[in-house]
Amino acid sequence: MDVYLIYNFLKDFPKELEEAAVIERVSLFSILINIITQSIKPIVMTLGFITFLGIYNDYLWPSLIATSNEMRTITVGISSLVIGSNFANPVMMMAATVFSVLPALIIFLFVNKYVVNGITNVFLGGRDYNMETTTKKIRLLKLQEIHMRDPYIFADTADKTYYLYGTTSVCNGAADIDPYFEIWRSKDLVHFEGPYAAFRPKKGFWGVKDYWAPEVHEYKGKYYMFASFKGGIGENRGTAILKADSPAGPFYEWSKGPVTLRGHECLDGTLYVDESGKPWVVFCLEWTSAYFGKILALPLTDDLRSSENQNPVFIVDTETDGLPWIRHMSDARVEKIGYLTDAPFLHRNPDGSLLLLWSSYSISKWGGTGQGGYVVARCISRSGSINGPWSHDFNLLLDENAGHCSIFKDFNGELRLVCHCNDTEHGSEYPVIYKLIQNDDNISILRHERNDC
Repeated sequence: MDVYLIYNFLKDFPKELEEAAVIERVSLFSILINIITQSIKPIVMTLGFITFLGIYNDYLWPSLIATSNEMRTITVGISSLVIGSNFANPVMMMAATVFSVLPALIIFLFVNKYVVNGITNVFLGGRDYNMETTTKKIRLLKLQEIHMRDPYIFADTADKTYYLYGTTSVCNGAADIDPYFEIWRSKDLVHFEGPYAAFRPKKGFWGVKDYWAPEVHEYKGKYYMFASFKGGIGENRGTAILKADSPAGPFYEWSKGPVTLRGHECLDGTLYVDESGKPWVVFCLEWTSAYFGKILALPLTDDLRSSENQNPVFIVDTETDGLPWIRHMSDARVEKIGYLTDAPFLHRNPDGSLLLLWSSYSISKWGGTGQGGYVVARCISRSGSINGPWSHDFNLLLDENAGHCSIFKDFNGELRLVCHCNDTEHGSEYPVIYKLIQNDDNISILRHERNDC
């Protein structure tokens, strides 16, 4: 059996090295050096500790216990000062030992942390997060091979890594596994490694199912995940806020329950920080309870623990805004129809105006080319204020049965839009990335530069 395991390890080792090189975007030599560095680290620490003990035994300890007038050591000195004697008692010897060993121990720990670990970090190219694994095998996939809705990408400039979050098959749990959020990572926006665990709820967490649409924002040096959850029997759906020290997680519960409108079915909350530094949550009223979906905003406390009040700013109202392109959403499971609002995301234009992207379903052939599926719409606040006034652009940004989008900037400084496609083909949805063109007061999509084309 041992021979068989060794054989399989050696057989797959070259392939594993190649996958690691693709993920980290480095050479095979760098990957090998990294493996060797990590492997010899315990050996170096052990040899260093043994060497320290040898020096201590041969040189330091004899000088500590010497008590003659000719060798006025640390022990003798302390003893003389305290009891006026040239002979050390056991208590003085212990005190002297602590005072002499402590600096050496500090030096040893410093070398281990900043020298040995530093060598490893050089080859990793920055910070290395210990990401939490799940019961699933860690794989290397292309973006279009990942089954996911509501994708969101956080570009971490500190370690030059893209982190991908979204709604996946584990978000409702299975068998004896509670629902949780997954995370993937990439260096090139083509190959993604995962899945890892981004958030696992602890016992007593209020959200029991429908873990949807996670997105991560950096705020005051920490990382906050805005995500939708459905509470227990008789409780509403809402957006809560989780917190972590890195975009890789693990995230933990932060807000005191949902930060969206109490007593209403809400979802898809996103963070917006206005020009004065004030944080807001922008979210949707669910069409299943309101019939006419809406997009609202509530001010948050500075620590993102709760909303400040329950007096929302109305941004989109499908009942009164006169949207000619929108069509009913239906769900046979609940025998309801209504006008859907999904996935608000705010983007500041160069001229200072504020752009809101959101998703719904359009009528067929809107604009002459529409598919009549899931779309990305936009409205704009020319004043640049969350309070508006807001006006709609009836030219849809994206009408390709794709939506729930967000914008990020890649490491070349180019704007990208990520969303999921094949929306109505349930079970075959996957993330896609488009390049964007930024104008003074709007954006447009380069459709021919889609990552899966």
